[in-house]
Amino acid sequence: MKIKNLQILNREGKIPDDGWYQIVPLGEFPVSAEGPQGQRIKLSQVIDEKAVTSMAAGFQADGELLVDYDHASLDEDKPSEAAGWIREVEARSDGLYAKIEWTDTGSAAVTNKRYRYVSPVWNRNECEEVGKNRVRPLRMDSLALTNVPNLKGMRPLSNRGTVDEPQNIRAGEQQMKELITLLGLAVDATDQMVVDAVKALKTSADEAPALKNRAETAEGKLQAAETKQLEIDADAFCGKFAKHITNRDQVRGQFIANRAGTEALFAGLKLDVAAEPSTALKNRATGNPDDKGGQGDDAAAAKIRNRATEIMNQRKCSWGVAFDAAQSESKK
Repeated sequence: MKIKNLQILNREGKIPDDGWYQIVPLGEFPVSAEGPQGQRIKLSQVIDEKAVTSMAAGFQADGELLVDYDHASLDEDKPSEAAGWIREVEARSDGLYAKIEWTDTGSAAVTNKRYRYVSPVWNRNECEEVGKNRVRPLRMDSLALTNVPNLKGMRPLSNRGTVDEPQNIRAGEQQMKELITLLGLAVDATDQMVVDAVKALKTSADEAPALKNRAETAEGKLQAAETKQLEIDADAFCGKFAKHITNRDQVRGQFIANRAGTEALFAGLKLDVAAEPSTALKNRATGNPDDKGGQGDDAAAAKIRNRATEIMNQRKCSWGVAFDAAQSESKK
């Protein structure tokens, strides 16, 4: 059984720089074969990962495989001249690849474009039955140079669009180029590199929700800690100025809403928080403390502070300005 639809030249008619050719593509391909009673039957050749992996393992046992011209080695009446020898094979995500050591005539035949395709061969008895007239080749017998492609839709090794190249192949190559560009890969990226890049993107996409949840949880914990610390600092601030304020809850709320502004406001008052403030006001007439032991002055001082708070809220001014205004009102 033969597959004859693999182009081996690039656009300029040159062999690949790395010497690797795709010799067996993945897919399912029909073929006409001889049945048990000599009749012709239609089979479908299943080339999948198992098939190319088995072929690669079989090659390791064989050591090398012949590359001839037009399958001449299968005909005893024709010469079996070698066009080249397969020295290495590699099973990849899109098929079986081989490194070929060309003979002098084989190299000339390829580089001078006398042959443009390769066609692998496997024996019927080395294929695995998979049901419904479908077989899976497990070992490759040889490879041939040919110019007679007879199967459509198989991936060529070149990027050249020719009249005998299926339209869907050319479209597929263009889509692959676009995919390579979108993935940010080099223009000569292999199919395996594209597959690996897509797998990496899928892994990142799968992990994204979990990473987002962890980030949101960490951010929530940080915000809670910062809020708690701000409340602690607000309580400490109000305690520091406890002798100077009567509206503690209001000052605390202002501190939490605008810490820097509240600290700047109180700093402008130049209050001596280290010393015990005197709450006694002197008698307006005598200049001496009130005869009631300061109780009246305490009430007067509280009245001035309350009035200062009202003025500060009404006029949107600083505490110092409001306090001076309230004190002036109290002397009238």
